Amino acid sequence: MRGHDPLRQMRLAGATPLDVTVIDSRPTWACSEWAASFPTSAVIAIDAAEPLHSLDLRCLVGLPVQVSSNDENRLGQLLRRIKAESPARLIGTLYDTTPGEARMLAVYDSNGELTWRKH
Repeated sequence: MRGHDPLRQMRLAGATPLDVTVIDSRPTWACSEWAASFPTSAVIAIDAAEPLHSLDLRCLVGLPVQVSSNDENRLGQLLRRIKAESPARLIGTLYDTTPGEARMLAVYDSNGELTWRKH
């Protein structure tokens, strides 16, 4: 996992980003470029080989969190792990990362406003 140490240090110093983007597995170009375009956001990248149960996600407490993944099972596991840390809001997006494309297949929103699934 990359990006959590600067966020943890920021939180310990009493500062908070506007939101946090968590990119799981193989990030798509759209996810990466979109997340990098917001300098007030923190970005955490999780490698596809990392076991999700071992991640320390306490730095996400009370923050709006957006999660992107191309693996439905990992996305579900990650959403449950992050939800346990009581984020202010949690949005998860499942992407089809076929080469040359970055299509959204489903969105989960803890507020229920953006939730949908492509059929």
